[in-house]
Amino acid sequence: MNYAGNYVGRNAESKLYGFSIRCIKNTPQSITFNSLDSITYATSTVQLTATASSGLPVTYSSSNTTIASVSGSTITINGVGSVDITAVQPGNLSFPAATPVTRKLIINKAPVTITADNKSKTYGADNPTLTVTYSGLRSGETESVIDTPPQITTSAISTSNAGTYAIIPSGAA
Repeated sequence: MNYAGNYVGRNAESKLYGFSIRCIKNTPQSITFNSLDSITYATSTVQLTATASSGLPVTYSSSNTTIASVSGSTITINGVGSVDITAVQPGNLSFPAATPVTRKLIINKAPVTITADNKSKTYGADNPTLTVTYSGLRSGETESVIDTPPQITTSAISTSNAGTYAIIPSGAA
């Protein structure tokens, strides 16, 4: 609720003077910030949509910028893990600061596909080195981010007859 008043008077020299008084009662405000859905690391950004009941702008911060950083209302995903995103509205002359609201954002590992590379060999020769190709890694990542590398096996041996033998990657995590 706002109060206003005016006063006009004369000073000792009979000069008119006046002033206005305005009292403002701060109106409480709150922040609406819905829960954040879990996402995969393959997601690059997330838009935030918290609002303040006052209509004033809301700002955001991240508890761990190595996992997720915030610029304006956009989160940039930088890694895997759990991070707290906090919405804040500091208030102004008409509205006191709102109580900050924190939401947890969980960034899960992105799925990675591991495909065995085709190989060939001559009868009687040892098997070639078995290798795999990774797809689904984020830009700049290598297979070093795989916690447990795959074991690569085949049933072919040096004396196997000509034919097709499966090369099987397994056990990666």
